[in-house]
Amino acid sequence: MLQEPRLGVASVLTAIRTVCQGQIDDALMLRALTYFDDAEREAALPGEGPSDRAAVKDYFLVQVGRLLTPPLRRLRIQEQVVDAG
Repeated sequence: MLQEPRLGVASVLTAIRTVCQGQIDDALMLRALTYFDDAEREAALPGEGPSDRAAVKDYFLVQVGRLLTPPLRRLRIQEQVVDAG
């Protein structure tokens, strides 16, 4: 069975920027991808499994979180001191 290619959140955001010719608010897009209040008030979709909604929510929270979380290892640039005076 052929498996469809999967795009990560970063690839999707890049594609959206290309289609919209860069006219996109990244912060608003990331917020929208992690906003579930309205969806949680809605009835389940036909055929939706009992844990499907939680799996989708967890996926987006983890993937968007990875875009916003700093690297786990200390970066060499962090050793730099900026004189603001």
